[in-house]
Amino acid sequence: MWIINIWRFIQGYLCVVIRGRGSERLVNQAVIRGIRFWELKKSHREVSLKIPVKNFKHLRPLARHVGCRVRIREKRGLWFWWKRGRKRKGFLLGLLFFLVALYVASLFVWFIQVTGLENLEKNEVLRVAERAGLQTGVYQGRLDLEQVEKEIVLEFEEIAWVNVKLKGSLAEIEIVEHKIPEFPGDVPPQDGRADLVASKDGLVKDVLVLEGKAKVEPGETVSKGDVLIKGERVAEIPENEEEEPEKEQVFPRGEVEARVWYQEQVPIETQRVEKNITGERKTARYLKAGENIYRLQGPASSPYQNYKVEKTTRDWNRWIFRLPLELLTVTYHQVEVKRIDLSSRIALQEARGKARTKVEKQLPEEAEVVDKSWEKVKENDRDKIRCLAETIENIAEIRYYNDYKNNK
Repeated sequence: MWIINIWRFIQGYLCVVIRGRGSERLVNQAVIRGIRFWELKKSHREVSLKIPVKNFKHLRPLARHVGCRVRIREKRGLWFWWKRGRKRKGFLLGLLFFLVALYVASLFVWFIQVTGLENLEKNEVLRVAERAGLQTGVYQGRLDLEQVEKEIVLEFEEIAWVNVKLKGSLAEIEIVEHKIPEFPGDVPPQDGRADLVASKDGLVKDVLVLEGKAKVEPGETVSKGDVLIKGERVAEIPENEEEEPEKEQVFPRGEVEARVWYQEQVPIETQRVEKNITGERKTARYLKAGENIYRLQGPASSPYQNYKVEKTTRDWNRWIFRLPLELLTVTYHQVEVKRIDLSSRIALQEARGKARTKVEKQLPEEAEVVDKSWEKVKENDRDKIRCLAETIENIAEIRYYNDYKNNK
């Protein structure tokens, strides 16, 4: 449809108004003779339509024949723009100059945007980019984006990936920094240790140890805070079996997949409350001058028992002599409250949906949901539905200790 509209705009068309008793007869005669038009609208006094320029000359004789008056309300299209522009050569020259200047300006970089920064300073990145040739006002044809990326990566060890791209006159530097593990305090503990512990309760399914010593096995049940992978390893096995092997401290790395259960329960409601705006409304207007508010017209409070409030503010501070005045409009919409009785099947279905939604809000994005189930329970003499979701996820999280000796 948009292609047709563009073609009509290129050819040019007229917005026509037909007045007279024979307007309907004129439209019928135009259809019979194949005179093309569109967007026909009729009111009690007139008929309006849009018609191509070349077809308008066939419409006038028909109008005289049936006794109607045809008036052109508006001329639209590229052709009419061109005709008007020919009479305004200064305007055309100005427009041409503007387009040429806009094109020339788009060949240069005028704005530089840096995204993805967490620990680095924007000014430091811009300084290195300027050294590599990227700065405001530079001609885009002289830029070597790969060289700019290389210079930034070599300058900062914190950067894992960088991408420089041009969007018109905007140069965007997109940066991804290395993720640094968070330590309690300002600096990592020098002689402390760390363990991987359970972030939540679960049933261990699989243990992958990259560094450290596993303290749990598949099939074991763990609680939140239990040590899963200890930050130590055997440094040397003694020749005497009775002696305890020497251990050394390491940074634990690994994953512990476990089955985790989430549950939520909601009451089974046998009634649904619906709130609909009736269309009735009352409006109050207030004038705010500084800290004072004056009511100009309308009710001081809502005249309806059930209502919805809509507030809009109009600020004159910018365009009428910088007056510190605001016009506050408060509209009270009447709301009709209905209570609809639900069948047992619909009530159970809606309760299941609400419980599922509440459970899904708890689930981590990386969790794999393997099962969902519902059960009906009774609590405090009320029927409720319980949703239980089972997931498989990595529950290992790092725990740091500031004092190694006290936790050895």
